[in-house]
Amino acid sequence: MVTVRGELDRVVAGRFLRDAFMELRPQRQNYVWVGWQSAIAMLGMSDLNILVKKAFDRGFIDSQVLGFEHFEEDLKTGDRASWRTTASG
Repeated sequence: MVTVRGELDRVVAGRFLRDAFMELRPQRQNYVWVGWQSAIAMLGMSDLNILVKKAFDRGFIDSQVLGFEHFEEDLKTGDRASWRTTASG
């Protein structure tokens, strides 16, 4: 991922992922939402947690594929990731 490699500013990536909540199609269950939440978790963007919760609540992410609790665990891992300090500094 370009943000992990330091090629795209984390703020820009966060803005893209936040805007994607309204812009991504289809606005219904689709595997694209699994990738979207995965990027948020990998980057440890806990400020977008509420949008991910909404995506789960709206059924955009199949609960048979992934549960919100899995996202929360992945988010914790992203928050602790060592790349965050090395990529930003």
